[in-house]
Amino acid sequence: MARLNVIGCGTGRSGTMSLAQVIGRCRGIVCTHEVRPLLPWEYDAKRYRRRLDDYLQSPDGSADVYFGYLPHLRRFFLDIADLKVLCVERARDEVVDSYMRWTGNANHWMEHDGTTWAYNWWDRCYPKFPATSKDEAIGMYWDHYYSEIRKIQAEHPDDVLIVRTESLSSVEGRDLNFDFLGIAQQETGRLVAALASFRAFLAQPVEPTTEAHVAPVRQVVTKLEARVAHVEIDVRPAGLRGVVV
Repeated sequence: MARLNVIGCGTGRSGTMSLAQVIGRCRGIVCTHEVRPLLPWEYDAKRYRRRLDDYLQSPDGSADVYFGYLPHLRRFFLDIADLKVLCVERARDEVVDSYMRWTGNANHWMEHDGTTWAYNWWDRCYPKFPATSKDEAIGMYWDHYYSEIRKIQAEHPDDVLIVRTESLSSVEGRDLNFDFLGIAQQETGRLVAALASFRAFLAQPVEPTTEAHVAPVRQVVTKLEARVAHVEIDVRPAGLRGVVV
């Protein structure tokens, strides 16, 4: 049986801890949250190789959730066979508000000299943006994060699933995550899970930050629909004519 490889991500303050708990409830998976040493946002070949080796040498069924995996996912897909990625998405304004309350006088999203904002170890784990305020920078981070994960999802539609934070507490959402990870279904089920993720995106109101992704996502949906079987059942009860149930 192939090794089960799972990585989770999300902006942070988006439900990544809850995502780790949901993944950890899957049979045969032990999921950690932000296991050390953490990868910095900018690629560092030595640190990346150490994290990759640690992961590949971990027991089968090991998973980890960390917001900072996003810029490394394309490399992970090249280096880790049969990788599955679950990304949790929380509303933009809620993420900005939560980070503003959580980080105090730290600002991980803008370059600074340590006077207005205090230097913080976590600074290296986030990208930097040319914003004029901290909350603007966090919003730009959110925009970049979910734009990028959707590009990666379009490249790997069978292997990347984006879930809304609120779905993590629902039975349907947990079941979809379990199925996506291949715990209870085979290839067709994974295609259905990917299709459900893309359809959920298209069902959301179009915003300036998502408008550019609508057309590519529709194209992926069309391709996935062609790969998922459709069955029509025509049942005619015995003895009754002209009745189709």
